[in-house]
Amino acid sequence: MTVLWIRNPAVLPTIIDTEELSGGQFFPVSELLNPENQLSFRRFPNTGEMIKILWQNGYFDPKITRSVKISLNKANSKGARWTRQERYQPMKKITLLKLGGSLITDKTKPFTARLDIIRNLAGQIKEALTEEPDLQLILGNGSGSFAHVPATEYRMSGKIQNKKQKMGFCLVQNAAARLNQMVVSALLAAGVRAVSLQPSAMIDSQAGAIARFNLDPLLSAMKMNLVPVFYGDIVFDSELGFKIYSTEQLLSAVVLAFKKKRLPVERIIHNGITKGVLDQDGGLISHITRSTYGKIKPLLNGVTGYDITGGMSHKIEESMKLAEKNISTLIINGTSSPDLLKNALLGKPVEGTVISY
Repeated sequence: MTVLWIRNPAVLPTIIDTEELSGGQFFPVSELLNPENQLSFRRFPNTGEMIKILWQNGYFDPKITRSVKISLNKANSKGARWTRQERYQPMKKITLLKLGGSLITDKTKPFTARLDIIRNLAGQIKEALTEEPDLQLILGNGSGSFAHVPATEYRMSGKIQNKKQKMGFCLVQNAAARLNQMVVSALLAAGVRAVSLQPSAMIDSQAGAIARFNLDPLLSAMKMNLVPVFYGDIVFDSELGFKIYSTEQLLSAVVLAFKKKRLPVERIIHNGITKGVLDQDGGLISHITRSTYGKIKPLLNGVTGYDITGGMSHKIEESMKLAEKNISTLIINGTSSPDLLKNALLGKPVEGTVISY
C-alpha cells in the first residue's frame, strides 16, 4: 500500500492551481490525521469514489495547512484519472476581544451608551486591522446598562417562575441586541467589515449549561474575512426556561470549541473601564496566576452600577479557566492612553493585567 504524506506548516486552504495525476493512481475515500499531525491518502486500486473535502469552512489544523482534493475525472476497468487541487491561504492570527459594558456604557444610568468611546474603540480596531491584515478578530461586547437593567428589574436569575419573567426574557434580549447594533454601526462607520451574531439563535442551553453552540455562522464570517461581533445574551434553556450567558462565558466557549477544532487563539483581550485588575487601593495588579489569585481575590473592587453577571471577579474566574488550557488573557482600558487598544491588538507591550496559569 502506498501512502502519500503532505505537510506544510505555513498555509491554509484556498484553490490556486490544479494538476493532473497519472492514470491508475488511486486514493481512499477516508482520510486520517495521525498522531504526528500529518495527512495521509492511502492508495486503493479500482475505486470509483471521490475523496472527501478535507477542510471545513475554509479552516484546517494549523499543522496540516497544505491539503489536496482528489476528484475522479474518468474511470474504467483499467484505471482512473484524477485531478488534484492544492489549496493555500496564509494563516491568520485569531484574537478575541471583549468591549466591556462598563466602558461602552454608563452603568449608573439605564440604557446610556458612551458613543464617543465606542467610536474611539472602533477607530483603533480599524487601524490595527489595517496595519496587520493577518489579524483575525472576533469581538464580543458586554451589556452594561442595557440588558442588565431589565434582567435586574424582572429578576432574571434561576428559572422562570411567573408570566412577568417571560416579558423580562424579551426585554433582556431586545436590550442586548440594541447595544450590539450600536457597536456594529460604529465599526461599520469606521470601515470595519463587522457583522452581528445573535447568541440566542446559536445556543441551546440545558440546566444552565451550553448543550449546543452552533459555530457555523462564526466560522463562515471568518472565512469571508468579516469581523463577527456577538454579545452577552439570554437564551432558551430546556429545563430552566432561560439562561443568561455573559460575554466572558461565550468567549470561553468559543475558545474551547476552537481548541477542539485545532484552531489556535493567540490571545484574549478584555477591554474595560479600569486599566486592568486593581487592588483595594486602586493599584494595578500586573500579573495574576492560579497560585496568586487566592490572595488577590479579597482585594478586588466590587461591581459598580447594573451588573447581574458578577463584574471583575467573574471576568477573572473565566480567564482562570482558560489559563488552565494555556490560554492567557490581557485586561486593559483601551482608552486610558492614545492607541492603547490598537497596540494591544498588534501585540505590543501595554499597561494592563495578564492572567495566565
